[in-house]
Amino acid sequence: MNNIRIAVIGLGYVGLPLARLFSTKYQTIGFDIHQKRVDALMVGNDDTLEISNEVIHNYKICSPIKHS
Repeated sequence: MNNIRIAVIGLGYVGLPLARLFSTKYQTIGFDIHQKRVDALMVGNDDTLEISNEVIHNYKICSPIKHS
């Protein structure tokens, strides 16, 4: 049971809090197709106000897309 991994598709007002909750117990990855959303989360800003910016800073957020 230690190798359970969860993926959440879409990090909007439902997906982001869900991913945060799952991450308290399981290795979790979140995915969103909107690069602006990912960029905002990477700097610690949740425009949906579902999670405080202080809480976002406690999580590792990265983007596989390389900006040129």
